[in-house]
Amino acid sequence: MKKVIISIGVLGMLFNVPTWTQNAVLQSSSVVSEPVGENAAPVYMWLNMGINLERFGFWDNMESYQIYQRQANYSKAESASLFKQEISNKLSEASASELVQMYYKKIIWTWTEGTYQMDRYGIGNESSLGVGRGRGGGIAGSYSYTNAITELLQGGSAYRTGLLWIVYVMNFLMYCFIFIRLVGGIRRKRYDEVSLILVILGFIGFYILWEIKSRYIYPVYPLLVVLSYMGFKDTYDFIFHRKGTLERYSLRKR
Repeated sequence: MKKVIISIGVLGMLFNVPTWTQNAVLQSSSVVSEPVGENAAPVYMWLNMGINLERFGFWDNMESYQIYQRQANYSKAESASLFKQEISNKLSEASASELVQMYYKKIIWTWTEGTYQMDRYGIGNESSLGVGRGRGGGIAGSYSYTNAITELLQGGSAYRTGLLWIVYVMNFLMYCFIFIRLVGGIRRKRYDEVSLILVILGFIGFYILWEIKSRYIYPVYPLLVVLSYMGFKDTYDFIFHRKGTLERYSLRKR
């Protein structure tokens, strides 16, 4: 246990090395007069984004950022106070059933969207409004440049639809195999994967509260792949090995 605690502490220090280095370089060269994170957007901004009955936590069209930018004038302390009040108002104005529905939609969309926003950040897409690149392209995004592949995958083409459906099916099968693995583990009282499940549950709990995008669960995706492979192996063994056992048994009886 002592080694685990020490490892977590060392990992935490290494995680902060880039920030410390950045601050040291910028302040020593007089580029900034205070630490870079001194007036960064507070945690409460992302928590405020995470409570939204209409978009269930998926990017609130700059509403939260405008509170930080315009009302608080980039002040971390002042904006934190404003966001706390905003969160309190949202929770008090919404009914219990509305909050339950919002969090339910939030969990389902985050973990079953399936493409992990490949539609925008992978194969890309032209904005439906036809405006410029980057922030101007809105939530749909836009191509930095076009080529033969972007032409094939543009708009609602059959190639684009087919590729997205392949990803949807793969994601669905992944969760099916994970479910099979978990059910099999419970029936056999096998708890080897408990640590993996706890990590995944931790991510689920975190993104219930936080602002969401489906690509945010990439860090836990390798664990989902591992569990899915285990479930696939269990399914394969159940179908083929059991069949072979039954055939050998019937031959012995003859």
